[in-house]
Amino acid sequence: MPYVTLALRCLVGVVFLVSASSKVAGRGRFAAFRASVDAMGVLPARRVPLAARLVVGTECAVPLLLVSAPSLGFALACGLLVAFTAGIAGTLRRGAAVPCRCFGASARPLGRAHVVRNALLTCCTLTGEAGVLLSESAGAGGAAGSAALFAGACCAGLVVLLDDLIDLFRPVRAPVR
Repeated sequence: MPYVTLALRCLVGVVFLVSASSKVAGRGRFAAFRASVDAMGVLPARRVPLAARLVVGTECAVPLLLVSAPSLGFALACGLLVAFTAGIAGTLRRGAAVPCRCFGASARPLGRAHVVRNALLTCCTLTGEAGVLLSESAGAGGAAGSAALFAGACCAGLVVLLDDLIDLFRPVRAPVR
């Protein structure tokens, strides 16, 4: 179980690290993220600036905690993912077409795939939390530990690139004339 937990720590940590950094990495990225939070319509407008700052700050804290205090890191990630999923679901219920700013600039609007992705990530955080709580302090080093980190990083890459992968495998539609 320590190797599964290590892979999940890497997966969740990389996903949150990319998510946080993509929101602040370029000129106007944070403003675009804040505008998308406002467009979701799930918070009063006066709460949006603070909520956007809290999201980015908490996303930055998750990878650090997964290294230093994994149980707390998984719990914080789980809480964020539940909040994100609720926000996306509320946006979808309203029928609003809000661009996904989960991993930076994207033209793809929030959709069911984002809800499913967040639900799966929530399951990963719960499994990771169980792994931390149930495992003894046995190390997960060596070649198997490296393989676990590699697997976690590869899975994180798939999560981060989900929108692009969906577009890649979506059927091409003939142009309307």
